[in-house]
Amino acid sequence: MSCRLEILYLGGNRLSSLPAELGHVTSLVSLVLSDNQLTSLPRSLCNLHRLQSLSLHNNQLSTLPPDICRLPLVELSLRNNPLVVRCRYNWHSAGSGGSTLAPGGTGPSKSWLGPNFIRSPNCGYPPQKKN
Repeated sequence: MSCRLEILYLGGNRLSSLPAELGHVTSLVSLVLSDNQLTSLPRSLCNLHRLQSLSLHNNQLSTLPPDICRLPLVELSLRNNPLVVRCRYNWHSAGSGGSTLAPGGTGPSKSWLGPNFIRSPNCGYPPQKKN
């Protein structure tokens, strides 16, 4: 028997974690996890290839699974979470290995690199805490 659940509302339940098995409910179109105490999300959430709406506001999330960007989301609510994202910008040119710029102006300046350089973000996530 396959699961046909499309909407799952778990908001306001004081949840501090989610089971990885939630990522197996691939029929989900809308998932409400707002107003809980979540500090992380299982990577398996990125398997929800039909998910269009994801409510995560009012939790304690500092990071998101990297592949969450691949979901076909139309709505994503993240307000009131202590999210942290570290980005560096790579400037590339034909025949160049690229230079890395950190936000705040360290590294070579854009004007020094000339007009033929292309900026691409290289974002990472803070290191995971080891138990």
